[in-house]
Amino acid sequence: MKFEKKAISLFTLLLLAGCAFRPVAWTDNSDIPQRKGVAFVEILLDGRDSADVFIDVGAARAYSKLSIKKGRHVYAMVLDEGVYFFRTLLYDHETFMPVLAEKVRPLNSESSKGRGSEIYCSSWNVKRTQATIIGQIQFNVVENDNFYLKCDERDSTRLAIENYARKLYPKTFQFYQGE
Repeated sequence: MKFEKKAISLFTLLLLAGCAFRPVAWTDNSDIPQRKGVAFVEILLDGRDSADVFIDVGAARAYSKLSIKKGRHVYAMVLDEGVYFFRTLLYDHETFMPVLAEKVRPLNSESSKGRGSEIYCSSWNVKRTQATIIGQIQFNVVENDNFYLKCDERDSTRLAIENYARKLYPKTFQFYQGE
């Protein structure tokens, strides 16, 4: 009986925690909430129609979720000030068991080493006074439901993403430039 109560309590806690992930996708708007900043990243997803990338803010473990779609897209995320990094990738995978229809894979861990590039995404600092350009991330999900990760954080890549993001989100950049 005690085990059943603990199992039900644990299940409820996990269910509530799963609902606690907050989406961070931003639409172009000059009315950015106080204490928030906007970060831009270009993500290329190949091998799946959609996935979620979870974002962590250091030791606090306050996960945020960015839903991504197949192809190459620039995403804007509205976040509190702080240092962030991409933690996990969640995507549907091919299985006969519907219960196991999603796979969560860590990005920056020992188990992710050897999956494609040895270059892993570094953390980035979000400030409420400026737009942050992170770089480009490429996820290639392969047949065995594994994925390969490659991050491009070169200055030339960031500049190209910033120029493209300025066209997609003009009100956001006007806000940061005080226009």
